[in-house]
Amino acid sequence: MIANNIFNGLGLALIDALNPTTVATLIILLPLVKKRSHALIFILSTFLVYYSFGLLLYFGVAQIIAVYFDQIVEILSPFLPTLKLLLGILLLGYGIFKGIKIIRYLKSKEKIPKDYGGKLVKLVNPFAILLLGFSSTLLDLPTAVPYIGYIAVLTKEAVAPVTSSILLAFFCFIYVSPMLVIYEVFKHMDIQNFSKIQEKMIDIVGKASEYLIPSCTIILGIFLLV
Repeated sequence: MIANNIFNGLGLALIDALNPTTVATLIILLPLVKKRSHALIFILSTFLVYYSFGLLLYFGVAQIIAVYFDQIVEILSPFLPTLKLLLGILLLGYGIFKGIKIIRYLKSKEKIPKDYGGKLVKLVNPFAILLLGFSSTLLDLPTAVPYIGYIAVLTKEAVAPVTSSILLAFFCFIYVSPMLVIYEVFKHMDIQNFSKIQEKMIDIVGKASEYLIPSCTIILGIFLLV
């Protein structure tokens, strides 16, 4: 069972690690830090917030939900078809709206505008980087579907608390591993050369996010409506 939990955690964490917002913020932040080691503060704060959220959900909210799960399902069951319909329409509408915007940009041959939080970083002292790591991770928690799914699996299988804590730490380490790789590459690169790679990577991440999100929301919306 533990081996299965490790492999499940590894797979879901690798999916969750492909996070365009966090990675893009780090890439933009790296050339701005006064000391290269300061970038580790952002990675560490991301890990701490993600891990704390997991522990809180597993030992707090998850346990409450487990106790009252049947009651919650019974109360919500009459509204589930309507909620499913509304969510499907909302996701489908959002996906179509974003898709139309992309088509318009492509027809006009304009660049799709990017809106990364890291561009707003003016002060790059350790305290500001710590706040950025905390805030960006907190804002990104609603999209942590693989992480929440993994916590649900651990709760369902009633994994021992100590084991669950270790597995969640393992998940969070995998989650921040792409940022650690980027940091290690950055440590051994000249700032000027890194800036060229930075520009290309931001463009790739931005386009991937811009094109994939509408597609995924349309597919999910259709799935909920069918």
